[in-house]
This record gives sequence, C-alpha cells and structure tokens, in this order.
Amino acid sequence: MKVISRIVVVLGLVRLVASLPAGAACTLSSTFFSGYFSGTIGDNLQSQGSFWAIGQYNPASPAGHDNGNWQPNEGGDGWLRGSGDTLYLAGDWAGIQANPADGCPHTDPPNVQPARMAFVVSIPGAAPETTMYFAGCAEEDAGGGFGFAGVASAPIPRVVVTNSVRSPGQVVVTLAAPVAAGGIADTASCSLGVGTYRVYQRTLGQNDPSPTDRRRVQGGWTQLGPDNPTSVTVPCVGDQAIYLAYSLQFSDALAAGPQLNHVGQTTTVHCGSTAADSPKNFKIIKKPLRTKTQ
Repeated sequence: MKVISRIVVVLGLVRLVASLPAGAACTLSSTFFSGYFSGTIGDNLQSQGSFWAIGQYNPASPAGHDNGNWQPNEGGDGWLRGSGDTLYLAGDWAGIQANPADGCPHTDPPNVQPARMAFVVSIPGAAPETTMYFAGCAEEDAGGGFGFAGVASAPIPRVVVTNSVRSPGQVVVTLAAPVAAGGIADTASCSLGVGTYRVYQRTLGQNDPSPTDRRRVQGGWTQLGPDNPTSVTVPCVGDQAIYLAYSLQFSDALAAGPQLNHVGQTTTVHCGSTAADSPKNFKIIKKPLRTKTQ
C-alpha cells in the first residue's frame, strides 16, 4: 500500500511562530514552520519526536536532543500542532517558558552559521497497525527562521522473516534487509537519513490480543539483538507469542540523531507445542477402520 502525506509550505506561519515566547536557553529568536500533514496520520496526542541542531546531537547528554522537555504532542503548546489529520510544525527553538529547549543553534558549538536544524516525528498511521514517520532538515534564513520543504511521510518498515530454526527454548530467525523509503526532506544537505535499524520484541500469551501500543518505551518493548541485525534469537518458552517490530535511529553528517519513539508493524513468532516444527509434537488421529456388515 502506497501511503502519501504531503506538506505544503505556508510562509504565512512565520508571523505565528515569531510571536511565540522564547525560553532562556536561546536568546536569539529561532523559529521553524511548515505547512500541513494530512491523509495518513492518526492521533496527534500519540505523536513523539525530537529536533536538534545538526552536529550538536549528543546521545550521552541527559536529553540527547535540543527540544528538552518540549514535546510535539502537548496539545496547543506542542511544536506539532493542529488536530485530526491536519497537522503542521510551528514553534520557537527555545520552546515556551514552561518547557524550554536545552539548546540553541546560535550559541551551542560548533556554532556554524547559517545554522541547520533537523527534526524527526513518529505517529500512529490511519491504517491499522501502521506507524508513520517524517523528518526534515532546513537551513536558517536571514531572519533566524527554519522553513521546511514538502515531504511525504512513510511507514516504519515491517520485520520480514526469511527463515527460522527452532531448538529448545528459542527460535533463530533470519531477517530480510529492511528498507525505509521516503519520509525525509533534507533541503540543507545535512545527510539526514536512517542510520540504524533496531528490532524490538514484546512477549504475550498465545491467546492474548496483539499489542496496540506502538510506543517504544511506554508500550513495553525491549530491544532484541544488536543494531542492524541480519538474524535474531527469539526466546521461546511455553505458549507465547513474540511480536517483533523495527524502530529507526536517524543520523546526520556530524552526529547520530535520535531514535524514533515508536515501533512499526509487527511480525509474530509463535511458541509452544502448537507452533512447533516437528510432527511429533502434534497428536495424530487415525481414521477408524470400517468393519464389514452383514
């Protein structure tokens, strides 16, 4: 299924973002804006994301990004605004006084001018079990603003298993190479792209409903195996259903960017005797013999 959600840049939003109150972390106004997303997204209150100055993302820092505590999904005060399937990016780099950002493209090293800004967002899609992502990178203009070009959102790719080998207590599954296509508008030559694929798992009972919470942390997902795996070993004990899904980490030319806070569509590995490969685990019912009647 081809999923397209386009942004149309609306220059009139500059006046909106320029009027937002700035926090103490950034003394010069640095605003960002875009047009509208529509057609593929789900609940905006479940959106999660980050923004950062190119080359300044520091995974070892407490926040690891420049948006600090300012989240995209804080209703009218977030930096992903609107409602329903009509959303747009708007905000001041420093956030609002209640949730200031922890960085500033004018003062933080390497302090290259004009500054470049990147963002990533993940959000449940309109299609069932689909998670969409979109990302962008823009260069600062003479007025201190960052305007993002049009971008088509894209789904997080699904885990595809090409082979599996069972042994007591585990299943080793071989994975097809994932491909994350689209979803990025890099208009400032930031080399913004998917840098790392990570497989996450969630274990439930065979008869439990499949997980609907795609949030990586709050949804109870844990990483399985190393980064960019070609195969993973899935613990399989008892009557369990192991759900596998990808999360994506982005990178730019100078630093590793943030990881998406959602996982994508799931693939299920079934455990227990009913899912075993060996025929001896199944009860064979013989057809009764027909007796001759007089």
